[in-house]
Amino acid sequence: MTTQFCNLNAGATSRAVFARAREAMANVARDSGNTTAMQMWFPGLGGEMDPDFDFVIAHVGTNVAEEMERLDLIRDGYRGLALSGRAQTHTCSRPSLWSTNRVYQASN
Repeated sequence: MTTQFCNLNAGATSRAVFARAREAMANVARDSGNTTAMQMWFPGLGGEMDPDFDFVIAHVGTNVAEEMERLDLIRDGYRGLALSGRAQTHTCSRPSLWSTNRVYQASN
């Protein structure tokens, strides 16, 4: 899984970010077959009152190979909305990579 902290561009709305993300993910799946899920988290209840970000994006692959394929697509220059003409809605930090591994399992 990767996560990024993002901020809305001036005049952009959360609805516009969601529409842009939905179109981009459909294009990635169409062009490459990669179906890594994208999640968006907008602060609501709990957490800091005034965080220095507007929302968090997470990409979650079904396995490590799928997640690495998605990172390779981006590194190699693929952009899901490069030819869409859709306005830029947000800017994000560099992604952080998370790897979850089981460290303990009770014996059955």
